[in-house]
Amino acid sequence: MFPTMKDGEEVLVDRNAPVEVGDIVVAKHPIEQNTELVKRIERINERGHCFLVGDNPDDSNDSRHFGAVSLEYIKGKVIARLN
Repeated sequence: MFPTMKDGEEVLVDRNAPVEVGDIVVAKHPIEQNTELVKRIERINERGHCFLVGDNPDDSNDSRHFGAVSLEYIKGKVIARLN
């Protein structure tokens, strides 16, 4: 599968929008604290932790590597790509 977004692409993020499974979000990387991720929410468990995955799973650093992240790590929902 090809990535939905390209490196360096700019996005518009709604920091107040509720997030749900299937949404693309910006999140703080749980290990590399100065890094942000743009990933899709694959599932949300009972404790409210989000399992984030990239749309190109063969080349994605995501929850399969670092585990689910709490909602505190989600900075907002991507609502538009800017050209």
